[in-house]
Amino acid sequence: MIVLSVVGSSGSGKTTLIEKIVPELVKLGYKVAVVKHAHKGFELDVKGKDSQRIFDTGADVAVVTEEKVAIFRRTSFQEVLDLFQNYDIVLLEGFSKMGFPKIAIDDREYENVVFRYNGNFEEVLSFILSLLKR
Repeated sequence: MIVLSVVGSSGSGKTTLIEKIVPELVKLGYKVAVVKHAHKGFELDVKGKDSQRIFDTGADVAVVTEEKVAIFRRTSFQEVLDLFQNYDIVLLEGFSKMGFPKIAIDDREYENVVFRYNGNFEEVLSFILSLLKR
């Protein structure tokens, strides 16, 4: 499994780039996961609804629909990555302070930048594919 973080300041286009990369990789048969850093946290449903109230009691919670499941549990980042151990690539959106290899989409300084995105999508896709073919 390759873990690659897409980093940049807020509003710089991290999500937009990931939205372009993922379908291309999936079309080529790769199993892809994305882990998004939620700086400001998030609510389970709407504050005060059942799943949030149950989580607040100390339980872990799964919210299930016909096609999707969301699991809310207290866990470590490594356990999150372990969930995707059978994937070809895990793209992290953000997590700029972690030591993973990074695609930087702005000019800020980050540790472990392996590719600096300049707007050329074909170049960044080729770079990612070269990592996957190793």
